[in-house]
Amino acid sequence: MDEKVEKGSFSQSLSSLLDRVVCRAVHGADFDAVCRLRYDAYRREDSLPEGTPRLFSDRYDLSPNTTSYGVFVDGTLAGSLRVHVFDRDHPESPATTTFPDIILPMMEGGALLVDGTRFVVDAEAARRHPNIAYAVARIAWMAGHHYRADWIVTTCRPEHQAFYRRVFGHEVVTPPRSYPGLTKPQGLLKLDQRRRTQPVHARYPFFASTEAERQGLFGGLGARRTA
Repeated sequence: MDEKVEKGSFSQSLSSLLDRVVCRAVHGADFDAVCRLRYDAYRREDSLPEGTPRLFSDRYDLSPNTTSYGVFVDGTLAGSLRVHVFDRDHPESPATTTFPDIILPMMEGGALLVDGTRFVVDAEAARRHPNIAYAVARIAWMAGHHYRADWIVTTCRPEHQAFYRRVFGHEVVTPPRSYPGLTKPQGLLKLDQRRRTQPVHARYPFFASTEAERQGLFGGLGARRTA
């Protein structure tokens, strides 16, 4: 198949999926459903210690600089991502805890960072919608634009790094380290979104978003960086 046709078909497929997707911040019963989804997803990968509660959450869910989002396809929860927005005034995040030697100097230099964590996808949704992971990853991409982040950072297992490097152009910063709440080590990747926006949107147009869409998802929390 011609490469341009293949890319066009893929983009069209993603765009069609996004027409059926609703992303929103989760609270109450929706947040409980996300915590159950986290448990199921991490247990499938054998990444949780024995005895972990089925409603899997951690202290970072209570941080004032974080929000968890659900990705719903036709009204059914299909995936989730937690977004931390952090700087030297609001430094709490799993990345700060795990990679302080990397993250703290970035913040001390005045950088604002976005980190998408607890990236999970429902197993049945993945079978029905093989590209649903792109819709989940899009939340962090939009957050980077909304908050005018200096860096998007990602913590993930080595076998997941290829996705971020291929799709967005992330750079691997450190080898994997022990990570809060999980049994498997996570590595750190970073992305200069300003430099990568044009090539990413050219190759994957569905990652583009409008200001209205970002405001609807993140509200006014990015005012200090969106002005």
